[in-house]
Amino acid sequence: MSDLTPQAHPNVSPLRWLALLLALLVIVTAVASCDTEIPTPPAITVVITAVDNTDALAQGVAEALTSTAQVNIGLTETVLAQGGVTLTPSTTPTVTTTPTATTTRFFTPTPTLVPSATLTPTFALLPTNETVPAAADAAGWIRFAHAWRNVGSTDTQPLDVYLNDQRVAMGVDYGSATAYFRVQPGAVQISVRPSQIAQDVNASMPPLNSKAITVPPGGLISVVVANFGVGPELVPLTEDPSPVGSGSARLLVFQANPALPAVDIFLPNIQRAIGFSVVPRGLNGAFNIPAASYTLDLYDVSTVLPQFLFSTQPFALTSRLNYLLVITSPQGLEFGSSVLFSGASRFLDTEVGAHFINIAAGTGNLNVFYNTDLQLPEFPLGGITDSLPLPKNGLRLLINNSQNREVYQGLLGPLPPEDAGSDQIVLFVDDGERVGIKTFAQNPPPSVINASLRLIHALPGTRPLSLEIRPAENPLTTKRTADEGWVNVGQADFTNASGYVGRTPGVYEARVLLSGTGSVIDQLPAFQMSAGGTYDFVMMPDVAEGSVRLMLIQPSAQNTQESGGQAQATAVFEAVAATLTAQSPVEEASPTALPSPTATRTPPPTNTPRPTNTPEFAAPSVQVDPAPPNTVSSTLDIFGQHFAAKTTYTISLDNDGQAILTGSVQDDGSISETLELPPGLSAGPHVVRVCADCRSRGAQQETFAVFLVAPANLTATPTVRP
Repeated sequence: MSDLTPQAHPNVSPLRWLALLLALLVIVTAVASCDTEIPTPPAITVVITAVDNTDALAQGVAEALTSTAQVNIGLTETVLAQGGVTLTPSTTPTVTTTPTATTTRFFTPTPTLVPSATLTPTFALLPTNETVPAAADAAGWIRFAHAWRNVGSTDTQPLDVYLNDQRVAMGVDYGSATAYFRVQPGAVQISVRPSQIAQDVNASMPPLNSKAITVPPGGLISVVVANFGVGPELVPLTEDPSPVGSGSARLLVFQANPALPAVDIFLPNIQRAIGFSVVPRGLNGAFNIPAASYTLDLYDVSTVLPQFLFSTQPFALTSRLNYLLVITSPQGLEFGSSVLFSGASRFLDTEVGAHFINIAAGTGNLNVFYNTDLQLPEFPLGGITDSLPLPKNGLRLLINNSQNREVYQGLLGPLPPEDAGSDQIVLFVDDGERVGIKTFAQNPPPSVINASLRLIHALPGTRPLSLEIRPAENPLTTKRTADEGWVNVGQADFTNASGYVGRTPGVYEARVLLSGTGSVIDQLPAFQMSAGGTYDFVMMPDVAEGSVRLMLIQPSAQNTQESGGQAQATAVFEAVAATLTAQSPVEEASPTALPSPTATRTPPPTNTPRPTNTPEFAAPSVQVDPAPPNTVSSTLDIFGQHFAAKTTYTISLDNDGQAILTGSVQDDGSISETLELPPGLSAGPHVVRVCADCRSRGAQQETFAVFLVAPANLTATPTVRP
């Protein structure tokens, strides 16, 4: 029988054994009070893998940890990229140890997910701008942009542009755009034809393309001619006309390259996307982005792995302006190219447009600030801006030179009441140290039958200049020498302008000479002037050092003729009023004292009293058939009376001054002629001038009549319509 009595341990006292037993008894009692059933302990299996290579085991553990970290990093970068954040790798190289060759391992690591590689950056899409609606009765703006050429070819063709069958621009080259034309909301017919000086021949040819465009109230429409494989196609693009804030520009991107597959378009400069899977005819925008220089990157997404195609040429965006970028058909072996068209936005009621021109030859490049915002960085000599918004109540301009030294600070404006509704041309001039400002309002007398033009002298260091124009030579009907047919229409000193003069709409050439000499400084080839249009010819330095150029500057939006009978009636009224004014100018007396009851003779008596037996003569008059509002196409009958008998008369058209028909007045003072209209006469109102005895010191009996030339596609109306 064994002895169960606790034996005394040589190192443990009996009291400690007793305390241990009491503690165990308390624990058992507590457990029993909570759960009367004691669960069966689960079976625990411990698998021990024996590895005889500790180096291989360490390497396997390191690879598993590295794969897990790569997955976490890839997921993190994807989430950040979707939010528009891209991690830039550090420039410090990371040392990576080369793995050593190992023997066969006796375990298999757990497979981990590795993100698939992509060749395209994951940029977030740019947000589009919210358009501000215009008033229901606001006028619309429309222009034409030339982006058409054959696929794979560098050949381009200049085009003439017609609005409602009236030519408004000629010789528009690839990459160029017309001015905006202000039109009434509704349908507008736009057509393009191969460029021809002979309008009568051109108008009789079928257009390359013609399309009716609906212009909404306050809308801004750019009609782009592009090549989608079936010849020139007119595509109207609706731009965002709402004003652009300071420091920002607005960009609209049109994919007009039919040779490209679906592409992603990115702005790598700001790490944003323009559009995803953009196909030909795709329009993206408009986007408000910071005014700066950019390029576009295009990626082909039609393949399994997206591939980079090409980058556009760098393009610069100016603050507060609208831009249209057209991706065009490729040249040669290139994937594609692009052209950028700049334009104005719709101005507020408190703003007008302003073209800024730098002619400060002694100051160098200028940094121009609108209030405190940098508007024109590094503005070069000879630089000219698009039409920028200018507040009517003025703004503070600050100008620094390229060394950041202030050369001007002052208030531009407020505009005088008579100029508050007109666009402005602003010259920056200098005296070698400080910059000054000279402004010109584009505010000719309104007209629906004439175009208005003038000369602005902006060429430093030259004598007074003269502007001469002549109708463009029609190669089918006229041949002239280089100096034949020019007419002086204006002269101006430096930083001054000639007065506006009116000319019959048509195709003209222009040149600028040193006044009083035959020295031609520069010359413009044939250009179109439309009725109601405003044309400022600015002689100025070119950006290239030592060169000059003659620039034709138009307002931000040209006025076009009204349509329908109202325009015709207005034209006739204006022409008749001009004729009556030329025959009998109206003079209004301005009294300098209070009226008195004393009778006053008008005109004041002279020392030679008028004979009482002097016969009364009726004023010469002339009539045409067909007379307005009827139209004529080829011949015009002219009848005159009350001219000096048996004197020689001449007949000329418009402001040409050259006689196209001569004859002798009948004994009864009458004239009767049938005039064959010269070819190339534009449709619309014209003036026939009859002058009898117009030799030096002759009777100079001159009178006028208005007639309307029918468009080529309409039949003349020989009888008056009810």
